[in-house]
Amino acid sequence: QVAEGLEASLEASLLPSLETFVRQQVAEGLEALRSEISAAKDWQQRFEQEEPELQAQRLAERQLGDCCGADWDKEIEAKDKIPAGRSMDKEAAKSRSGRDGEEEVIGRSTAASLSNRSAEVSTCMSGSIAEEELRQQLRGELRQHQEEHRQQVAAALDEVHQELLGLQEEVRKGDELRRQQQFQLYEEQLEQLQRITTKVEAKLEAQKLECGLAEDIVYGNIDRSRIELPMLLSGACDGADETFGDMAIEHRHRLVHFLGPGDEEWASMRAKETQKHAFEHVKKELLENKIVSEAFEKAGESRVLGSQRTPDWRARVAEMASRRNFLQVRCADAVYVVGWRLEEGKDQFTGRGDVDPCETPLLDVGGGTGWACQWYVDRFADGREDPARCKLFFFDDA
Repeated sequence: QVAEGLEASLEASLLPSLETFVRQQVAEGLEALRSEISAAKDWQQRFEQEEPELQAQRLAERQLGDCCGADWDKEIEAKDKIPAGRSMDKEAAKSRSGRDGEEEVIGRSTAASLSNRSAEVSTCMSGSIAEEELRQQLRGELRQHQEEHRQQVAAALDEVHQELLGLQEEVRKGDELRRQQQFQLYEEQLEQLQRITTKVEAKLEAQKLECGLAEDIVYGNIDRSRIELPMLLSGACDGADETFGDMAIEHRHRLVHFLGPGDEEWASMRAKETQKHAFEHVKKELLENKIVSEAFEKAGESRVLGSQRTPDWRARVAEMASRRNFLQVRCADAVYVVGWRLEEGKDQFTGRGDVDPCETPLLDVGGGTGWACQWYVDRFADGREDPARCKLFFFDDA
């Protein structure tokens, strides 16, 4: 969808400019063509206007020639008729002689007139021939001009066509190059997006698994194929918790610190600075549900003995934030303990109050860590799990 949107935006920005350029080139070519056609039409109209005048002048010249020829024929005929006739007497002969003189004068005058008219006809005919030649010349020039104009228009249109083809080719190559670059960019962005998506999905999956890890531990629904192993479960306290956390990170082990309500306040500064990503906050409702409460009561039977089982013993144990430790050992394959030992005859709450020596628990690890150890070994009591699989390692820091 992003690629189609970008391609549509590129086409929307490129095609209008190309169409404007092409329209401009075609408009200029058509304007030049219209100018040439208008000039040719003006030339043809002017020629058509002059041609009737030339035809009228030629007709007048032809009529004048016919008139001159007719007079000439009449005079020749009259001259030929004068010698014919019967014999004349002397008076008639004398009269004839006089008339001959007059006729000779008239003949000479007529000949001169006919000669002048013939010259005029020749001049008119020469002028008509010249005008005809001029007209033919003008027609030839007009045809030549029209042919040249047609060739120029055809050449101009061909040039515009070639330019359009070139522009289309350039646009096509440019579009292909831009599309290739754009698709390459899309592919790079898609790969980057896929990498980011994979990381986010992995992180979300990890967070989902971590967020549900406490519940899965409590209800026994751990799917080891879906969690990252090895995994360290701890409590983010000063000393052993933060140190073990550093070692887990250094060796690329998964780290989870379970924190109940208010427990983060007591987390170590180093854990807050460098291991906060591993904090998983557990709700009070989960820590006080039936399964955890039953395990708590069973462990209390082994740890809170005799005079220490006062009405408020559960609240005193709660001050140790021990219930969250149940999550650390409920499904653990091995437990590594760093803590302090209870002296015989000392209470298990503070390790300082005097009590009957028989009230000291057999598993004499003090504090909330002692409760974690008790929950772990209770897994192997009464045949629920194979005792051979119990791996409890203790470091006595006394």
